[in-house]
Amino acid sequence: MIESGTTVQADREYGGLWMRAGVRDVTPSISGPLAGFEARRGRSSTGRQDALEAALLIVGDPRSRVAWLTIDVIAVPSPLAMRLRDAVRTGLNEQSLPVVVAASHTHSAPLDWVGSIHPGHSGESDQFVVSELVDHVRALAASISMQSQVPVVAGWAERQAVGLGANRLDPQGPHDDRVGVLALRSVQNGALRAVLFDAATHPTVYGPDNLRWSADWPGVARRVMRAAAAEMNSAAGHIDPEPIFLFLQGATGDVSTRFTRRGNDAVEVARLGAIAAAAGIAAIAHDARPLSSRVRHIARVVDFERRVLPSREAAEREVSEAVSAREGTAGLSPIKPQVRLAQSRVEGALVQRALVDADPARVIACEMSVTAIGDAAWIHVPVELFSSIGERIRAGSPFPTTRVIGYADGYLGYLPDEPAFVQGTYEALSSLFPAEAADRLVREAWEMLEEIR
Repeated sequence: MIESGTTVQADREYGGLWMRAGVRDVTPSISGPLAGFEARRGRSSTGRQDALEAALLIVGDPRSRVAWLTIDVIAVPSPLAMRLRDAVRTGLNEQSLPVVVAASHTHSAPLDWVGSIHPGHSGESDQFVVSELVDHVRALAASISMQSQVPVVAGWAERQAVGLGANRLDPQGPHDDRVGVLALRSVQNGALRAVLFDAATHPTVYGPDNLRWSADWPGVARRVMRAAAAEMNSAAGHIDPEPIFLFLQGATGDVSTRFTRRGNDAVEVARLGAIAAAAGIAAIAHDARPLSSRVRHIARVVDFERRVLPSREAAEREVSEAVSAREGTAGLSPIKPQVRLAQSRVEGALVQRALVDADPARVIACEMSVTAIGDAAWIHVPVELFSSIGERIRAGSPFPTTRVIGYADGYLGYLPDEPAFVQGTYEALSSLFPAEAADRLVREAWEMLEEIR
């Protein structure tokens, strides 16, 4: 475990921003099935490719504080998010602390942590493995509670990560290729102490054939950035602890490495992770825009109407049509985008059929939150929202910097845009939401951003 914040004693009269942070290896101690690809058919992990991490950052000012807990996991369904949030508060002994729990969405993490994350998906959680994860997070928080608050200054910067990902339905379609970086530096000596960075690309370089635990490309990006930042601190003569890096996944419902990856192995994971890291390092190295030491956080639950599902017969026809279309890709390489597109439509039709059988609740409770530091804001939603929806939120935000974060504080599946419903994509077929839900989500986001400004 790496921790930050044990060497600087905060001045009691200090009126600016402070932080505490740490990171812990939470890779399961036992084997089990991997989440993310139904094609794995329950096969168990054969070992660890790289560590799955949980990282915790607490940022505060004299009036307010907030925490981000980031975990390498496919998703954080509401019951798991609640347990992890309670673990953080118990470990810190701060029961009123706002805690955002965010998943990286790697498809090479334990299914046992989450079980079935969607009414159309299979899987059951394993309470031993879940408890082990919760214990790790509680221990991480407890260790951070022993730290002194580190007075810091905050800066914001963005750089493009060209070639990391692309719109997976249309390579010319919308996607946000920027890596956003919140850098926290010591007031005492300017050393980099923590970085919260986000990007929007599915961590699915490793496909269903991979059976080893892995954070996928975000894990590589973190390690490369962490090593570079430590070397920068050392070269500047700082003896501060190694900086803490946390990753947030963006609006990536229709963004992945489908059109950018050259393979599905560790070499390609390293290459794409390095692309993300290079953008993050460039953002750190260039002069960041300073953020004022003002922390705010609000959260609310918004109810959505579930979409009207087709009849069982219509759902069966959709499956048959998708299977027939897939047969036209026979003989092509499995990594060809058109093969994955055809297969994903089959998977979407199967999920839709399972949804029809499950008949989920007609009202969907969606937890949304906004955190702001100075004039930068992060809006967190428990869905895989499309890039175009994220762009609409940013375009109408009153903040000069707005980052849209998915897979946070719950998991409610895909929230596609209207063209996806017209095309009948995997994301639309498997979604719980109707096409008009995107407009509602955007309006709610704007209202929350205006309220917190």
